[in-house]
Amino acid sequence: MDGVRHQGRVAIVTGTGSGIGQAVALRLAKEGAAVVGCDISTARLDTTLERIQAAGKHATMLPADITSQADVDRVVDETLAGHGRSMCSPTSPGS
Repeated sequence: MDGVRHQGRVAIVTGTGSGIGQAVALRLAKEGAAVVGCDISTARLDTTLERIQAAGKHATMLPADITSQADVDRVVDETLAGHGRSMCSPTSPGS
């Protein structure tokens, strides 16, 4: 089912830089979702983005601290501006 299960869906995934959040972002991207990943570490976001791109998929990575309401609002606003919607928001901070 790679590439079709989540086709047309937009997913905001927190904690995308490592652990469960990274695994969720990779899986959703492989299954066709437009992934918007966020993490406090830009370096870890870059690593996750490289892994998604290596699988031939695309994603947007946004550095963000989800304990900051301003950062959460920015991630949602940028997702809506870029994709028009968010269909699912799995979260995994601190995994």
